Amino acid sequence: MADVPPAATVPELLAAGAADAIAVQGAGGRDATFADLRATVDALGGQLRGAGVSANERAALVLPNGPGMAAAFLAAATAGTAAPLNPRYREEELRLSFQELRVRVVVAAPDAEEIPAVPGVRRLDLQGDGLDLTLTEDGQPVPS
Repeated sequence: MADVPPAATVPELLAAGAADAIAVQGAGGRDATFADLRATVDALGGQLRGAGVSANERAALVLPNGPGMAAAFLAAATAGTAAPLNPRYREEELRLSFQELRVRVVVAAPDAEEIPAVPGVRRLDLQGDGLDLTLTEDGQPVPS
């Protein structure tokens, strides 16, 4: 990795990785490079910004550990503020967390049933495998 300033931003850290260097092992059955990770983070970050996440807005991430969570976390951190939450929280725990954190959007797995509907909070589903990911809302891709 190239020299990175101590107070580097997430995009600066991602840019410091050589394009062909391995960034994520086992993403969708294969290793993913920094170029792959940057492309996914840029695309998801654009979709989060399109959904209203900005510098002072929070995106709650209710996802299992894995490459998708890693990419969504980095994308949320570039678009605004990432607020990862335990996907094992019960519905009431999530509702309280969403309200206390004042999240703008919630990113969840499409099959997550315990995600509560909270007024003013959009639910986006993380679709895909490995780093081939996109965000959808009501089954439709979220525009960038």
